[in-house]
Amino acid sequence: MYKRLSTMLPGLLLLSTAACTDGGPTGAEEGKAAAEVRVHGDAPSGASESRSQSSSEATGEVEGSVDVQARVYLQTEAGHWVEVTNGAAAQTVEASGSDDFRLLASSEIEARSYHRVRLEFESVRGELSGGLALGIGGGSAIVHVETGSSGQVTVEREVDVAAHAGTTTRLDIDLNTAQWAGAASGTTGVVAESAFASAVSVTAH
Repeated sequence: MYKRLSTMLPGLLLLSTAACTDGGPTGAEEGKAAAEVRVHGDAPSGASESRSQSSSEATGEVEGSVDVQARVYLQTEAGHWVEVTNGAAAQTVEASGSDDFRLLASSEIEARSYHRVRLEFESVRGELSGGLALGIGGGSAIVHVETGSSGQVTVEREVDVAAHAGTTTRLDIDLNTAQWAGAASGTTGVVAESAFASAVSVTAH
């Protein structure tokens, strides 16, 4: 019996070592976490800490709808980008934000920490009304965000995401429509990429 145990011991030690050094996540970070990306047309004045002073003082309320198509990525501590959307995802929201957040996409991500989010908007188009904010005298207008030669508007923000197995991580995108809608050209309806990108905010929770 002693001889058999002494023969098996090296093999058991090798298995134990391999289990501890397989390079996979350990402890609280092991497994998969659910992830949801939601999008919102705008937040009521004072309802969001990310909302700027200029936005809260905007004259008039923008009404109508905004269609968005975007891809969303999270960056790991090692610098790798992980796509949260499965390809470009599309959603339509109320420009005023009266419909609250709407689901853009859901998926599973590795349970770990992420510190940066990248939004790649492939299309942003609004059918808007609100004379004071848009400067169109009470009528309506179709506006769209300029995407340039790249065909997309890229927005990156710092976030603090600790995705744990068995829980759901949410990324809430606030388009802050009132901040950029009034920047649309009166003749073409085009909104400059920079005006849109600076207005968008993301909250992780």
